[in-house]
This record gives sequence, structure tokens and C-alpha cells, in this order.
Amino acid sequence: FNRDNNPEFTKNFITDIFKDSRKNLWITLLDGTILKTDGHSFSRFKHPIKESFTPLTIYVSDKVEILIGTLRKGLYLIFKNRLEHVGKQQSLKWKRVGAIHKDVQNNLWIGADSGLYMLSNGEIKKILGASGESIKNIFSISESRDGTILIGTSNLGLIFYKNGQLSFLNQK
Repeated sequence: FNRDNNPEFTKNFITDIFKDSRKNLWITLLDGTILKTDGHSFSRFKHPIKESFTPLTIYVSDKVEILIGTLRKGLYLIFKNRLEHVGKQQSLKWKRVGAIHKDVQNNLWIGADSGLYMLSNGEIKKILGASGESIKNIFSISESRDGTILIGTSNLGLIFYKNGQLSFLNQK
């Protein structure tokens, strides 16, 4: 890459980088810009979101469904240039969506200010702790080799989800 020869790449505050199944990199910037690169040049992704927004995370499926988690506007789904505000019909209270991850079982995990959600077979399920508490302020989601979901939060540290159970790194 030569940053100087890429006028699309003018800002320095990167919020996420995602590599899709076609080996393209998607880069979200704090100013609302979304860039896509094949490794040779950058292009600005022209999305149908009309209002101002700040993307924090992006996920692109094999079918080129694009999910964009934002700082204050929740989660958007873009497919075939059609825009949907995900969770609005379900009255989900998320504003900041900071993490999106697809696991090996094809479940989509959403980490938001209001909790941890799993999208599976078209259903959105909120994942709660053993005593019904919500896991909030999620900034990162990943998966280990054994299928354990790892959740990074700003207030509870690292959390593990395996076999329907949450456990905390600092728990004995």
C-alpha cells in the first residue's frame, strides 16, 4: 500500500478492520467513512445510510451482507443496497454496537452497550449471566479453537461463553 497515492485514505482514526471471505479488507473510520481494499487500491464504500453515523465495527458475510455497528445509532444491515436498522422491530435498546463476530456454527454475535446478543436462524437472543444480569459495554468478540466465545468488555474484563454458560476470567 502507498498511503500517499490513495486519496480515499485521508484520516487516521481507524475503528475496525475486517477481512472478508474474498480477502478484501474493509476499514471503518471515525468520520463515517468505510473503505474497501483488494490489497492494491482503496475505494470508498458508498452505503445507503443517509444520516450521519460513526462506524465502530463491520462484518461482511459470504453473501455480501454488510453489518455496521455504530457509536450511537445501533446496528445497520445493508444487502443489495437495501438498508435495515437491525433490532428496531424487536425494540432492542442498543445504541453503541462495538463488536460483531460469526462463530464456526454460523451464529452471529453482537456486542453492544446494552448487552451480548446472538443472532441464530433469524432470531435475536440476549445472553444473560447466571443470575440474569446483562453483560454490558462489549468492545470485542472472538472465538477460541475449541469454540469458546471470548468477550472483551470495558468493565468486567474477559468473559467466556461455552455450552450456554458465561464465566469470568477473574472467577475461581
